[in-house]
Amino acid sequence: DLYAGMLFGGTGIDRLQRWDGEAWHNAGTANNQVLSLVVHDDELIAGGYFTDIGGVSANRVAAWDGAAWRALGTGMNSGVWALYSNDGVLYAAGNFTTADGQPAARIARWTGTQWQPLGNGFDDGAVFALTAYGGEIHAGGSFTASGGSALGHIARWDGALWQPLGSG
Repeated sequence: DLYAGMLFGGTGIDRLQRWDGEAWHNAGTANNQVLSLVVHDDELIAGGYFTDIGGVSANRVAAWDGAAWRALGTGMNSGVWALYSNDGVLYAAGNFTTADGQPAARIARWTGTQWQPLGNGFDDGAVFALTAYGGEIHAGGSFTASGGSALGHIARWDGALWQPLGSG
């Protein structure tokens, strides 16, 4: 099935919808926006601004195993705009500054038990998109720097630092 998150719910409409090939169906309740969805380790991972999803307390990121929602750690202090699964690693990005209560400047990776920052992260703005290219994770958004080094709204992770892609 295809799943879609929604910015705004309405009467009789939950913020997570499932398309079965013929019609949309309510698939989950969330108390705020669901902005990103990805499949990771055979679970549907949702990110957004919610703090409750499916009746479970989860700070802006949660996993659905097909039967129940669960929080991934203690989550983030602000929105998760992008989720990406690559080579068995789950990445979350957005405008948050902490993950699991620790500093994580707008991007973090899930170890299976906790969130860890990805280098210096980003000094400002937000991350709206994540992907991989040439074996490296790439981020795009409204950010302009990482660790004081200028980035033009797009950067690649070289395993140690965020690097610019040309002039951005």
